[in-house]
Amino acid sequence: MNSGEEELENKQLPQISNSNAIGIASTNNSVLWEVLQERKPGVWYAKGIRQISDFGDYDKALYFFLKEVSYNHDHWQSHLYLAYLYTCNITSGTDVVASSSHFLRALKLSHRCHNDFLHELSYDKQTELLSFYKDNIKGEVLNSDTLEKIYIEEDNLIIAFIVASYMALPFFTPDVVAYMKAYNVQSGEESWVVYFILGREYYCSGNYVQALEHLNITIELEPEFVQAYSMRGNIKSRLEDFFGAIGDYSRAINLEQGTNHLWRHYEERANVRKRINDYYGAVEDLIVAINSCSESTNRHLYCDLACLKIIIHDYHGAIEDCTKSLALSGDYCGSMSKGFYIRGVAKGFLGDTEGAIQDYTNSIEAYPESAIAYFGRAQSYKVIGEITLCEQDMADYERLKKRNAIGNLSWGEQWHRV
Repeated sequence: MNSGEEELENKQLPQISNSNAIGIASTNNSVLWEVLQERKPGVWYAKGIRQISDFGDYDKALYFFLKEVSYNHDHWQSHLYLAYLYTCNITSGTDVVASSSHFLRALKLSHRCHNDFLHELSYDKQTELLSFYKDNIKGEVLNSDTLEKIYIEEDNLIIAFIVASYMALPFFTPDVVAYMKAYNVQSGEESWVVYFILGREYYCSGNYVQALEHLNITIELEPEFVQAYSMRGNIKSRLEDFFGAIGDYSRAINLEQGTNHLWRHYEERANVRKRINDYYGAVEDLIVAINSCSESTNRHLYCDLACLKIIIHDYHGAIEDCTKSLALSGDYCGSMSKGFYIRGVAKGFLGDTEGAIQDYTNSIEAYPESAIAYFGRAQSYKVIGEITLCEQDMADYERLKKRNAIGNLSWGEQWHRV
């Protein structure tokens, strides 16, 4: 136990019951009233935040956060900051046990997606905290020589999973996965973490049937784990169980309300709705996704929305969405090229052939390897009788298509042949 925790444990506080709380206020007993105010949720948390943001005093912040959780045991934000502070160079030194204990407490109390609850911390603090766990937990627990510790210290496995998921690290080596498989067979215990990790491994290797089985068990054991629904939706989509996929994405949407990841599930559901020709439903989902995410993400979502609007013959809407995407693209050439190309298609359908040619030219200038932009411009040249220019662009299209091994361009070709 560190010095701050000892000080709080040894401090004698007056015992206050709910029945006399109002009496304390009405009789203006200043000492007891002050104690009552001290115990209001968030009072000490706010003081701790100020010590970090205004003064950079992590030791005082540690004391205030400890005081907050001593009065309000379920204040998950304070637990999360304590997890962070125990990884910093404070007077008492770093403490991986204390840090991971508060981290898990915050996770269990926050009722959020495993990644999203970390956004209470700034990005730099998230990175510091997770890097600390990566360096201190991976070597100790996820090691082929000490695999038995995974289940003795399952909390560490949960933290390791969160770190791996958040930082996109190859945490779970073949040895670890093999041990998990063996443990699942030999042990009577069931861990949703293990089933999800195995499900993810099967998913990444293309074994969708096995992945689906493991994710089903994951959801049975942990029915509010958002990532399991999202991944199961992806698998069902690949297996062409489109309505099942929509159901899983819808469940993920319900669980992710108010988080920064909500837009992803709307985008996933929109993609599936497009595959079953529910274009208007897909449009609605993409509009919600756009309103739920950052501008840097909006640029590709606006392009996807424009594609759908072309399918439902809303060409003016498609042009407007592409223009918004281009305004957000900056120097991101791939996004600019796509935006100009789709806008060119929409203009072509409206009979603005010259405007379409200009947009296809801009698309090529932004990304000279864009074969489909040459194809679009070739068709526009053909409309105005520029056969030589049409043939030149078609030659470039065929050359780039073969050289770049571009896969399926039929969606774009079909637009120009309508």
